[in-house]
Amino acid sequence: MSDNIFPYLVIGLAKYLERGMTYPYPDELLFSLNHIFWANKDTFPKTLSGFLKLTNSPLSQWYKLELPQNFDPEAPLTDSNDLSANAQEYLDTLLDETNLPKGASLEDLQLALDNHKFFQLIKRLRAAFPNSPQRVQKEYVLLRRFLIENPITSLEKIEFTFERCQYLQVEEIVDFYDSVERVQHKFAYPDTNGQAKLWSCLNCGPLSPKQNELQSAKSSSCSSTCPRHVGGWLSHEINPQLVVLKRAIHLRALIPGIAELNLFDWLVELMTNNAEFIADVQLYPNVDAYDIYLRFADATVWALDIKDYKDPYQLANQLKGIYNQGDLKYQRGFYVYPAVRNQQHQGYRDIVLENSKRKRKGASIRTDEEFQIEVLKMLESMKG
Repeated sequence: MSDNIFPYLVIGLAKYLERGMTYPYPDELLFSLNHIFWANKDTFPKTLSGFLKLTNSPLSQWYKLELPQNFDPEAPLTDSNDLSANAQEYLDTLLDETNLPKGASLEDLQLALDNHKFFQLIKRLRAAFPNSPQRVQKEYVLLRRFLIENPITSLEKIEFTFERCQYLQVEEIVDFYDSVERVQHKFAYPDTNGQAKLWSCLNCGPLSPKQNELQSAKSSSCSSTCPRHVGGWLSHEINPQLVVLKRAIHLRALIPGIAELNLFDWLVELMTNNAEFIADVQLYPNVDAYDIYLRFADATVWALDIKDYKDPYQLANQLKGIYNQGDLKYQRGFYVYPAVRNQQHQGYRDIVLENSKRKRKGASIRTDEEFQIEVLKMLESMKG
């Protein structure tokens, strides 16, 4: 039974933190604490606040029960009264899978509902793809780019962008956003003149105030390259027409999507300047079979899937082979992750390689910087 406790703990913590750490305590949290207490009876904190302090420490220091194989034992569960990046990634993965813990009442977790809506839309588009591939693909790319590039937008802009779509409805796109009235208290932060505004970052989307400063929804994506000092933090005047991307879509589509678009746009520019050597670059081919299709002039095809997880064990768990059939067959497949992860976690690459070698079906592991160098080397070899 001990191996089933961890999911209850993460779900219970998520609910407790989402409620603002108020009574009553979630059933999942009470259930998991009871089991953890008996495993740590002599050293377990006497109060819940004491336990919450413990969750800021690496699990290896206090969690005596069995951990899932895909969770880093050196990671904490919480960070600044919120789930840690590792715990959030674990929870997102848990909600995506069908073998959820028995008795977990996930209907209360809005993340699960929003993720479900997003995947249902993708499923519907994939079903329609064989009958109208060009139209469906065009609308899907339009949707993904819009969500990534417009985390804070207006109802008018959503309607203008999608009103002529055949396979997408304006109402379902609006449903990926929260109204400003609903979330203003979570996102409003004063500018230098004291006027409350909404804020977004070019690297990680909408920002929310925590501990009297603006922070990303996924702080582990932040690094020394944060654009805040070079005009990369944008302010938005608050008005009733504004909507803000929901957290589930923010974490699922926007943050990894920024890296996907950056690499795609780089490849498109490279193709423009090297048209005799690069024949085609496609984004999210065949409704997201993988992230980027790259075909060179000699008919060599590379497939890219871009992933971003702070926890290398979580990343390794996601690498299950890149789609390699039909008109998307390729000679080389690449899983690409941000180079900053190697700086944040010692041995990141080695952990990913070791824990994914039997699952990724021959796909190579590269950082975004390494992949760009590999493309340039390919071009040099073709130029002779």
